[in-house]
Amino acid sequence: MKKILRPLALAVAFVLLAAGSYAAVSRDGPVSLSYLLETFMPQAFRAGTDAAYGALEDTYDTAKSTLDQVHDQVSSGESVTSGQYSSTLQRREWYDSQRISLGTGSGALLLEGYAVVTHNGAVVDVTAGTEVASGAALSANHRYLVGEDTTATITIQSGYAAMGVQGNYTVDGGNKAAAPFLDVKQGDWYYAPVNYVYEKKLFSGMSEHTF
Repeated sequence: MKKILRPLALAVAFVLLAAGSYAAVSRDGPVSLSYLLETFMPQAFRAGTDAAYGALEDTYDTAKSTLDQVHDQVSSGESVTSGQYSSTLQRREWYDSQRISLGTGSGALLLEGYAVVTHNGAVVDVTAGTEVASGAALSANHRYLVGEDTTATITIQSGYAAMGVQGNYTVDGGNKAAAPFLDVKQGDWYYAPVNYVYEKKLFSGMSEHTF
C-alpha cells in the first residue's frame, strides 16, 4: 500500500507547491479558489492516481512473471520449491483453521467461506485493482496474486471454504472436528456453541454446509 500512497502524497505536495508558485508569479494576484478546485487540483489528482496504478501494475506484472516461470518449470518436468503446486485455480475444499502459504507469483480465488490473508509485502486484488492490507478478509470471487518478495498466508476461518490456489503453496494446521459450515466462522459469538452441538450430534444444520 505504501507504493500507492507515495505517488498520491507527492501529488498533494505538488498541488500545494505549485499553487504557491502560481500565486507568487501571477500578475493578477493570488490564484483563484475556483481554478484550484475545478481545474488544477483534479488534474494533479489524476496524475497522482495514474502514478499509483503504475506502481500497482508493476507489482502485478512481476508476480505474474514469476508464476509463469514456475508453471513452465513444472510443465518441463523441472523441480520447484517444496510444497504443492497447482497450475489452475480449480475449486478445492478447505476447512477451519487451515493455513495456506503462498509465495511470489502464486494466487488464490475464494469461492465460498471466510478467510483472511496476512503477508509481509504486497498482495494484489486483481479483480478490484487494489493492494490488500495484511489481516484483511478475502472477498468471494476475487482473484488475488502475491507480489514480489512476499510470503502470504491465507487462514480459513469458517468451518468450510471453497477456494482455488494457483502456483506453489504449502498447507498446515486445520481443525477437522469443526462444524463444516459456511455461515459459522471464528469470531462469531455462536461459533463455540454451534461446534458443540454439531460435535454432540444434537444439530446437523440446514444443509451440508449451512447451519
